[in-house]
Amino acid sequence: MSSSEKKVPKSLKECYATDNVSSHLWSWSDWLELWGRRVFGILIIVGIILTIGEAIIAADAYEDLVFLSMISSLITWGWYAFLEYCAYHVLSLIIASLATIVQNTRITANVALYNVAKDEGALNEETPKSTSSTIV
Repeated sequence: MSSSEKKVPKSLKECYATDNVSSHLWSWSDWLELWGRRVFGILIIVGIILTIGEAIIAADAYEDLVFLSMISSLITWGWYAFLEYCAYHVLSLIIASLATIVQNTRITANVALYNVAKDEGALNEETPKSTSSTIV
């Protein structure tokens, strides 16, 4: 089947089958969400370790500023981690939205093709297996 031919679904069940593009987009969305959580956790752990390191260094020089330095560093690392998680989450949502659009558009096109083929009686015949339309 070339890229300019669309197979006419033979049943309504075939119209709702998930295609490869939608499936891959959903996988990418899930993958991005997972990596966003992982990087978030890594940033929190690194932030805590570096905050403790900064507190030890600050304790030698400025004992009065240790608590303020720790709070400031924890807030900064928390903010970085939150922004990173939001960025990954937004990208995941955008790809999930695209997957939904692709999937729903393909289903709508397949149902329309199925209804037209059913109305014309083309589903009972053996010869017309595809139409010349672009893939949606």
